[in-house]
Amino acid sequence: MVTILILLVIVVLLLLVVVVLLLLVVVVLLWLVIVVLILLVVVVLLLLVIVVLILLVVVVLLLLVVVVLLLLVVVVLLLLVVVVLLLLVVVVLLLLVIVVLILLVVVVLLLLVVVVLLLVLFILLVLLLLLLLIILLVLRLLIILFVLLLLIILLVLLLLIILLFLLLLLLVVSLLLLLVLALFALVFLALAWGVLTSVVIVLVALARRVLRLRSTEAATSTQVTFEVQTLYGVVGLHIVGAVGHPSPGGVSRRRRRGDNRRS
Repeated sequence: MVTILILLVIVVLLLLVVVVLLLLVVVVLLWLVIVVLILLVVVVLLLLVIVVLILLVVVVLLLLVVVVLLLLVVVVLLLLVVVVLLLLVVVVLLLLVIVVLILLVVVVLLLLVVVVLLLVLFILLVLLLLLLLIILLVLRLLIILFVLLLLIILLVLLLLIILLFLLLLLLVVSLLLLLVLALFALVFLALAWGVLTSVVIVLVALARRVLRLRSTEAATSTQVTFEVQTLYGVVGLHIVGAVGHPSPGGVSRRRRRGDNRRS
């Protein structure tokens, strides 16, 4: 009887130990589930914030596109076809650069979020590894296998983190190169705008000269035609000089025709 009682006591104690261990495992699992849920909520909130920021940037870009299109309509009514085409090319390049910059910034932010999540996961796995090492004496063989699996996962995660950092550096370098290209495009746009303003000033001065000649001099229709043709020739010289391909032959022919008509 005494031995039976002792055996019963030992069995009860073993059952209590098993129950306590099971409770500890359940508590650890619940804690991990809670932490994972909190991380998921944080990730969802960060993604929502990123989506809202992207929408705001898209609205601002649409407003900028509308303003640029209105300016282009006004400029088309006053300027020549070649310069307008150049401005359109520059504006399209700027818009493409802005879109690429926004996409690069979004990618960089998402990569940073991924890196942070990987670091958090790495820390949690390290903590889990320490807990498993503490109870190594109880479940030696199974824990050894699980630890080896976790070590492999940690090595893979470290390699992923290193690759993501290298990709982040590459994206930052490309972002700087795109900023330099955007600066060159802005300089080119400023030069084109200066050429356009000079052409407009020349046109206004010539129009005032024609009006002054019509109002003050009692010239014949042949002389007015000659003056207008001469002015058109001068305008052609200014426009061709602004583009970079002067053509004095056309102006000289017009002047010769004007001289013949006047004679």
